[in-house]
Amino acid sequence: MQNQISYEAPFMPTTAPSMESTAIQAVPSLPNVVTVEENHIDRQAICLALPSLMHSVYILDAVISEIVRQMGFNEETSEQVILAVTEAGTNAIKHGNKKDANKLAQFQFIVNPNKLTVVVQDQGAGFDRNNIANPLHPANRFRGSGRGLFLIEACMDNVTYEASGTVIRMVKYKR
Repeated sequence: MQNQISYEAPFMPTTAPSMESTAIQAVPSLPNVVTVEENHIDRQAICLALPSLMHSVYILDAVISEIVRQMGFNEETSEQVILAVTEAGTNAIKHGNKKDANKLAQFQFIVNPNKLTVVVQDQGAGFDRNNIANPLHPANRFRGSGRGLFLIEACMDNVTYEASGTVIRMVKYKR
């Protein structure tokens, strides 16, 4: 029998179900409603679609924080993953979708026993990673922005940019 809980964002349930037996899936007709239901133990796919509003990052932070907690990542690795995912989400909302609430930032969390894969997709025009300035270059050190991709790449084990820059795929292995 399936165990099912639904709730509407931005409210999160007070007790989260175990990641060993659940997956979170966004309801397509209601982008701010998330459904939790049982899934396979060795691999879960968690899908989340959020409106491109900056306060949506708080929901993303709560979801990824619970995922890394349930996966048993150590504190340092958890902080790295949370930073990378919230930065990628912020980029999708702010730069990709230009904070257009009619556009969705979509997230897929693929949980395996030995690794976490996070895919972030926006509905923007995309970008070329090679055209983003190096934040370590002396001319860029005091800029107020431009460090996000650098942080993502430093915190995750593998980062790829797909679909002309509208998709970022990040992997963190459990050690």
